[in-house]
Formats: sequence, C-alpha cells, structure tokens
Amino acid sequence: MLIEENQFLKNNYKLLETCLSESVYQQILELIEGSPSSFFHWKVIEEKPNVDVYLIEQNTLEKYTVCHLFSFDQIGRDFSYQSLPLKQMNFFIQFASRLDIT
Repeated sequence: MLIEENQFLKNNYKLLETCLSESVYQQILELIEGSPSSFFHWKVIEEKPNVDVYLIEQNTLEKYTVCHLFSFDQIGRDFSYQSLPLKQMNFFIQFASRLDIT
C-alpha cells in the first residue's frame, strides 16, 4: 500500500515523520540537511509489517542523482539502507531484466 509520495520541500518534510520509524526519519533528515543543493523525491510503501522508503536525490549543480532505499519493519528499531547512483541502478535493472528469474 502506498503511504505517501511527493517531492521534499526543504522546510516541509514533517509529513514523512508520521510514516516512518524515528531512526529512519533521523537518517533521512541527515541526508536532506547534508545536501542543501539537492532535490529529493520520495515514495513510501507499506506491506505490513514492512515499510520501504524510496528516496531519489537529484543534484543538478553537482551533476549527480543517487537512489536511496530504506527498509524496516514495524517491530523493532533496526533498518537496512542501500544507496546507488542512478547510473548503476539503471544498469542493475537492465541486467536483471535479461535474466530468466522472478
């Protein structure tokens, strides 16, 4: 189930706090505040008890785009985090699509 999808506005990301665990929210907040020249697009998907947060960081000034993925369950405080440049993410998608796997 899609919880929320939007573009971050620098001073208006409190809405995301209601969807996430405190530890994931703090980590995302650090990413946003540590990259003042970036724009962020996000999507939160919940499939109980798991929650996945897709965060795309686009920085046109420094010419990069990074895909951040946070995943956690609603049971504990632990979460997993992965980050890949968009170029690597696209390669990975193309590679996986050529394989006979599901």
